[in-house]
Amino acid sequence: MEKASLGRIVKRAPQRPATKANDIYVTRKSSFRGQLARAKKLLASKESRFDTVIIHGLGAAIGRAIELATAVESSMHHQVTLDTTTSTVSLVDDLYPSDQESMPSAQERFNSAIHITIRRKPALASSTVQPLSKGQA
Repeated sequence: MEKASLGRIVKRAPQRPATKANDIYVTRKSSFRGQLARAKKLLASKESRFDTVIIHGLGAAIGRAIELATAVESSMHHQVTLDTTTSTVSLVDDLYPSDQESMPSAQERFNSAIHITIRRKPALASSTVQPLSKGQA
């Protein structure tokens, strides 16, 4: 199909597995501060049942996902570890031709994705733990 005869392209939302409470999907429009607060709350709470948070970024949001993960690591005083994996995701676009005689079709394209697992470090023996004072970082 030629570019001139395409008409309109509609990008479908990416398929993703069921979201768990500790999954954070980063987009270019998502609130960075809100997602940072959510990740910190999931990891820092003693009552939290999550030892890990998984940050997902797709395409243009990969940079924001990396920024979010490093911001969480920094704000948690490096008491977490980061494990990063990358993948390629298949996306589908619907093509609606400009002429009424042609049938709509779909095309597949591929985009890069990143998945960053943030894991709380195991607690050290209580005799070796030195609490941080307010001025220390």
